[in-house]
Amino acid sequence: MTAFIRFHNINTDEMLDKVESFQTFNQFFYRKLRPGARHVASPDPSVAVSPADCRMLAFPTVDDATRYAHPSPKLSGEVPPY
Repeated sequence: MTAFIRFHNINTDEMLDKVESFQTFNQFFYRKLRPGARHVASPDPSVAVSPADCRMLAFPTVDDATRYAHPSPKLSGEVPPY
């Protein structure tokens, strides 16, 4: 799990529990954060707030999404070496 955390540059200071306490990736993926670790609201109504750890990739139309070429190995579908 530590290799996954390093690879994805996850800030462990935000976690309520220590990494060693997670026995499965599932437990890690629904981990609790320290109070105040992240601000969830934005005063700007044009800003979307996502309370999940993720990387969003969006397209204006479905046609654009189906024509998208992955120029980066990070988006190529390759499995990273954990």
